[in-house]
Amino acid sequence: MVRGELPYRDSVLTQLPGAQFILGFYYFLITPSLFSTQCLTASFNWMTAWMLWRIGNILSGPFVGAVAALLFSWAPATLAHHVFEPEVLSAAIIAAMLLLMLDTRRPAGGKIPALVFLSAIGFFIKATFGLAVLGTTAGIALTDRRAALRYFALAMSAMLAIIALLGIVFGREFFIQAFLFQAMKGPLPLAHRFNSFFIATNPILIPAIAGFLSQCSDLRWKIVALMSLFTSALVLMGPTYWSHNAIDPLVPMTLLAAAGWDEARKIAKGNPRVLFARTACSVSLLLLAFLGAGGRMPFVTEGVDRSEIMRAARAIEDLGRAGTVMYAPSVLIFETNSSGYIRHPEFYGVYLWIKETADRDGVLATLRSASADTFSARMARQKGRWEEDVYRAIEESRLKTVVYEPLRSDSADALDPERLQRAGMAPIPGAAGFYQIWTK
Repeated sequence: MVRGELPYRDSVLTQLPGAQFILGFYYFLITPSLFSTQCLTASFNWMTAWMLWRIGNILSGPFVGAVAALLFSWAPATLAHHVFEPEVLSAAIIAAMLLLMLDTRRPAGGKIPALVFLSAIGFFIKATFGLAVLGTTAGIALTDRRAALRYFALAMSAMLAIIALLGIVFGREFFIQAFLFQAMKGPLPLAHRFNSFFIATNPILIPAIAGFLSQCSDLRWKIVALMSLFTSALVLMGPTYWSHNAIDPLVPMTLLAAAGWDEARKIAKGNPRVLFARTACSVSLLLLAFLGAGGRMPFVTEGVDRSEIMRAARAIEDLGRAGTVMYAPSVLIFETNSSGYIRHPEFYGVYLWIKETADRDGVLATLRSASADTFSARMARQKGRWEEDVYRAIEESRLKTVVYEPLRSDSADALDPERLQRAGMAPIPGAAGFYQIWTK
């Protein structure tokens, strides 16, 4: 986008474009790199943690606010996705909406314009933000049903207007990429969904249940519980579910979990033995959160040691290939400020198949075929389509740099080194490591 390209037209984008437009504007101001991207993510995470601290103070006091902020910052889902995910932005919006709803200084009706505005931004970032809209509607309805209906009508109108506008601007490609492709990614087994949800929230889930049971008579805590329930519903409703999807429900869940720990603190007050047990349990949960994220702090990115990424990036810069078109992992595309030849190539063949099937047989027939096969099987069958395109681009010298990962030769987007050689490429001597850089 910084170079003037548009989603859905110049590249495939299988989601709504809000996060990409925000990143594009950010990269217009600051040079793209892993570090600059992580700075943006850290800024939004800190903003979310600060709002959680504010909300906790409003609900129960400084202890609950501090624990909620701490739990969010150290949650496995937050740590694992420390480069960037759209949920980094949507989680901050959910926190802002909760802070607004729990502010008792203004009536519910007076908050509606701001809530609708935040809802529209959240939906522009990701379509599943509609679940947060439902949670907000249910929360407002606890105190003012008329205001809840008014908010829901305005929020739905804003979301439909966004879809209509994107449809007018980008045409049929928008609906195929952002909606039909997502529907075709399922069905993912329910056990896998719950496993992803539990791994992402394991230090928080049980205390959150305890917190709700201890505070369920308080109307304000019911609002938090409803937001947690609706944002967590994606684990049952979506065609797929991955750990980054758990970042949104973490916002209300950490508040409930903090209430659970606050209740334990009250019970333990004056009892040194119980107090020690509570402290030991808290420390254990924080360690579990860190271990659950695989220790992916600034030293590891996408499961790869940061030194390997920087080493490959320096080699690409020394070759004078930084800022060019490359076939490489996204972390190196970021770090060298380059363009990826095919973004998410493992999905690209499936996208082409979906588009052709929808054009030939119609959308309903394409959707019916989703239940007859798995997305992984479709990726395996369509792999040759994008591979041949890459090899052809190399032979025609439209693509002159390929980064090959020998330790991941069985991954869905891996290329065959023998085919690379036949296409006229060779690895750079002395640059071998986790990555191998092939040039022509």
